[in-house]
Amino acid sequence: MNIREYIDIIEKSLGNIKFSSTYSSGNSEKPYLAKNLTPLRNAINSLTGIDIIQPEIAAIKKTSLFSSYKDEDIFTSLILLNSIDYNLEIPFLFLHCS
Repeated sequence: MNIREYIDIIEKSLGNIKFSSTYSSGNSEKPYLAKNLTPLRNAINSLTGIDIIQPEIAAIKKTSLFSSYKDEDIFTSLILLNSIDYNLEIPFLFLHCS
């Protein structure tokens, strides 16, 4: 695949590397409800063929985000999901610097 094809895939995927969340004090074990996880997973899956981020993609696919395919799920912390957003956007900042 050439760089132009990678850029097209990246640009289409970056808009879906996001989620929404709410905090519920009623559930002390897993107080965070994350939503819109299906588009997030689909975006991560679409980036699988890009060699430069393979370590990040492989690590993300081993997390609890990929242990379920529900669009909403509860988590003990949002650190994992926030780090996914951060770790995948950093390698592609150059796309927005032109």
